[in-house]
Amino acid sequence: MNCKIGDLAIIVSCPFFPENISAIVEVIRASETPDNEWVIRSVSRRLVGFHPVMGWVSRHTEAHIPDSSLKPISGLPDAEDTDEALPTKRTDGVTA
Repeated sequence: MNCKIGDLAIIVSCPFFPENISAIVEVIRASETPDNEWVIRSVSRRLVGFHPVMGWVSRHTEAHIPDSSLKPISGLPDAEDTDEALPTKRTDGVTA
């Protein structure tokens, strides 16, 4: 899986609605489907998708999307992902 609950991610693939590509989303929870999908909430703009009841195309703030269509946005590396310690403030009086 690319993402986990709570991640911010960018939509990198959306075959039916390519206008959703590059939207920034938050991963809310796993979808009820067994297809490695997430429920996401857009934080950058409304997403285009199918209305689940009426079947028409509409704009949504939440949607279901496959994990493979998302790329997590990373900031600082997780401690477990790197062998290098993060830089710390120097206390020896030396300035850069």
